[in-house]
Amino acid sequence: MELREALEGIDVTVVYVMASNQINPKARRFLDEKGLAERIRIVSDPESRVIEALGVLRENAEPIEKGVAHPATFVIDRSGHVRLADVRTDFQIWIDPTVLRESLESID
Repeated sequence: MELREALEGIDVTVVYVMASNQINPKARRFLDEKGLAERIRIVSDPESRVIEALGVLRENAEPIEKGVAHPATFVIDRSGHVRLADVRTDFQIWIDPTVLRESLESID
């Protein structure tokens, strides 16, 4: 199941926190082409303060990856409580969309 399918029918906004060196026209074009620009907000973290505060800053990163986060998914409810935290070291493996949907559906 793709993430888009998993989130169908759920009122959710995805906030993608990226180091400022990762945000580029290609990333924005991808969101536009997939019809996701209205549901996904890209937030720039110029000094990686949010990334560091979340504990997902890559240690020993290559110079081009300076300030970049480990792939991570957080589900945060409207009260600001973290309902799910999934942090990975391999950027090619993401959370199962079914697990994400179940976490979202468990929020009252």
